[in-house]
Formats: sequence, C-alpha cells, structure tokens
Amino acid sequence: MLRRVCRSRVFVVFVFFALLALGSFVFQLSYISELASLHDFSLHLTHSKDGQMVDRGHETAAASETRKTPPAQPGKSASPPVAPTKKTGTDAKPPPAKPSEQKKPTGKSSDTKPEPAEKPSGNHGGVKRLSWSIIKETHPDIHNPVPSDRRHIPNRGHSDLNEIELRFRRSKVRKAMLHAWNSYEKYAWGADEVHPLTKTSKSWMGNGCGATIIDSLDTLWIMNLKNEYRKARDWVKNSFDFRKMGNISVFEATIRVVGGLLSAFSFSGEKVFLEKARAVGDFFTERFNKGTGYAPAYIDLGSGASSNERWVPGGGYLFTQVGSLQLEYRELSYATGDPKYAKLMDRSMKTIKDHFPQDCLPGKYINPNSLGFYDVTTIGSMADSSFEYLLKQVVQMHALPSVANPIREMYECFVDNLARHMVRTTNGPLKLTYVAERRGGLDHRMDELACYFPGVLALGALHKMQNLESAPEGAEKARARAGRDLLLAHELGRTCYQAWRTS
Repeated sequence: MLRRVCRSRVFVVFVFFALLALGSFVFQLSYISELASLHDFSLHLTHSKDGQMVDRGHETAAASETRKTPPAQPGKSASPPVAPTKKTGTDAKPPPAKPSEQKKPTGKSSDTKPEPAEKPSGNHGGVKRLSWSIIKETHPDIHNPVPSDRRHIPNRGHSDLNEIELRFRRSKVRKAMLHAWNSYEKYAWGADEVHPLTKTSKSWMGNGCGATIIDSLDTLWIMNLKNEYRKARDWVKNSFDFRKMGNISVFEATIRVVGGLLSAFSFSGEKVFLEKARAVGDFFTERFNKGTGYAPAYIDLGSGASSNERWVPGGGYLFTQVGSLQLEYRELSYATGDPKYAKLMDRSMKTIKDHFPQDCLPGKYINPNSLGFYDVTTIGSMADSSFEYLLKQVVQMHALPSVANPIREMYECFVDNLARHMVRTTNGPLKLTYVAERRGGLDHRMDELACYFPGVLALGALHKMQNLESAPEGAEKARARAGRDLLLAHELGRTCYQAWRTS
C-alpha cells in the first residue's frame, strides 16, 4: 500500500513538472515569435517573399481601412494644412532660440585650455524636469494608440541618482570614450574611422575628412579631456582641407563636418572652427537649387559637379537628403550673422510644406519634377532624420513663431496621423508597440533606425510642456499631445530594447 502511494505521488510530481515545462516552452515560443515579427534585426522566424520580417496576423479594422487608401502618386500632391512660412527680413539676423544661451568668448587663442564642464544642477542645468503626473489625456481629438493596460510610465530619472552614483557613471563613460579615442589615435589618426578588430582605418566620406576627429571635438570638450581636445583642434587647424575630400554626400558632410565644427565653436568659441564650417557651407550652398532650396545628393569638392542618387526610382530626391540640413545652416547664419544660409533653409521648408501630403504621412522619395512625395511612408531609413529635424527646427526657431509655427503644424499633424494609422501593438504576451510602414496598406515591420523616434517624441513632449502658454493649439490640447507622445515614446523604447536584447 505504501509503495502504491509513493508511486502515485511521484507520478503526480512528474506530471506537474512536465506541464510546467511545457507551459514555459509555449510562453517562450510566443515571446520569441512576437519579437521576430517586428523586423529582421530581431530573430528570424517568419519571412515574406522578399526576405523581410512581417506579421500580418493582427491587422485591425483601422489598418484594413487604411489599406484601401491608394498610394500617393508621384505627380500629385495635396496642399498641406498649414500656413506659408514667412521669411525673415533681408537684413535681419535669424536668431534661433537657445534655451540656455551660452556666451561665446572672443579673442581666444588656439592654446586656451577648455574649462571643465559645469556640474549639472538639481533641475538639469536650468531645464525643468518633466513630471509624469501632470500629463493629462483629456482632449478627445488626440488618439492614443497605446493599450490602456500599458499606460504607465515609471517615475524615475536622472535626479533619482545620488552624487556618488552619478560620478561613478560619468567616470565609466569617460573611460569608455578614452579607450575608443586612444585606439583611433593609435591605428587610424586622420582617417574617418577605425576598425577595432583588425586595428586598421577606413575613410568613407569621399577621400576622407577625419570624421571621427571632427565628430568628437564637442565630446572631448564636454568631458574636459584637454590634451585630446587640443590635439584634435590642431589637426583641424593644420590638416583639414575639405577640397581634398572628393565626391561626397552633402547630407553626411553637413551633419558631421559642418555640424561638428559648429558644435565645437559653440562650446569653445575658437574661430578656427567657424571659419572651416563657413568655407564648407559656402561651397555647398552655392550649388543648392535656388528655386526650391533643395540640395543635391552629392557634390564633388574638387570639380564642383553635383549629382543625385542614381538608384532612386524616377531619379528623385531622398526625403532625408533635403529635410535634414536645416539645423546646421540656420546655426551657421546665427554664428556668422549672415542670413543667407537661413533664407535658403526657409525656402527648402516652404517647398516641403507646399507639397506635404494632406494626411501629413509623406513617402520617402520626392519627385524631381512635381516635387510631390511618393513610395513607402516610414520613420526608418531614408526618411528618419527629416522627422527629427521637423521637431528640432521648432525648438531651434522657437523665438521666431513666423518660422517655427508652420513647421510645428507639419510635425504635429505627422505625429497625430502616425499614431492613428501606423502604430500597432503585437498580440503576444509582451504587447510590443511598433510603427508599421505604409504603402497604401500597412506592412507590419519596423526598421532598426526607427529606434531614434522615442527620443524625438520625448523631446517634443518636453517642449510642449515647457511652452503650454504659447501653444498655438491651446494649452489643453498641447498637454494631451504631450501625454500621448510620452506614453508612445516609452512603449517604442521598450520595443527597441526587447528587440536588441534578443538579437
């Protein structure tokens, strides 16, 4: 009798653990499948005919309705729902708003040592910390795509860390920067980048321009790495010659070279950086289309010849090619006092606005003749930074509402319709929020490059909350949009983390 009881108990225990293991396996399988459906930078379980990751098993009624909408035609563009951008006066210096204006020292010699970066105060150097509790979702016109059971954001942030923990984290970041910089200096000095495994160098911006050096100037200054900063500055002063770079991407050279030099000038006040940035800016902008304000994809810095991407269908522009230059050239006008660069950017934004689709969800290509948008709508590759620049121009030009407000309307319209028509959530246990791509209907995949977008949404929410009283749409609607954007930023960031964690 005792043996039978023992055997039955052993059998029950065995069955219990077998069921537990089976349940765990099923949950893990659904977990992996959910991540893999997002994009091919995660696990590969489901493939479409073209090899991309897809998940069409949970398309909602709203998505089906969107699928019925025909794709935008290259030659037809609807008028945007925004007012025309007003240009600044011919003699006016266009001063972008600077939330914490820094005085730029003049007459500094090239041997001046950089001062240590100021210790951030409890309110993040004068920028008020955003309180999650004051964000209210009260406006009925604002569609929130985040499921109701996911609408919770942990109230944690920089100020929750004590000074010892902050110092420890800063020292680790500084140590990592020094490790990378010393390797670059040893194996690839003057080249665009270092290959850490083979300990070799590579130059991919034309014939090379020392991109890592120029990109690192402001970081070296902020981290108070004096010796490294001086060596980088001297290289720019004595060795950087943009005319030797050959045929180069205008977009890449603008954001990395012009932007890097202007950032270094903004921190240090050393004129050599402004002079170099102006020389590159003058050479480039002289070859922009003066009617549209659009830049060519490539300019040969030796001959001056320009060209577009040959592989773009219809020979069109990339949206990133024409929509991701404005911050640098507006800043160049501010730093030099010459409004010609900002005026050219005003013209490019007016062209974009005049041909922006009515639903504010543009394709990633621009027809060179009609200037209308076409092809897939995505926040990923070949369109990504253009949406980032819409918001950052609003922040940069906040002191000039006549310039900022039409751009703000484009950005808000874009995010409103993106949230309503393109944001979806997976069916699995993780409930991962993602932004699908749209080509008439929805394609349920999200590019890895889309993981910049949570930061854009969070910055937009912060800017709204800091400027509620001057919000053109009214404080209540601006507050509701900020709440939705923060939730969406939080959920998209979680999705990107889960995808990276399991890749």
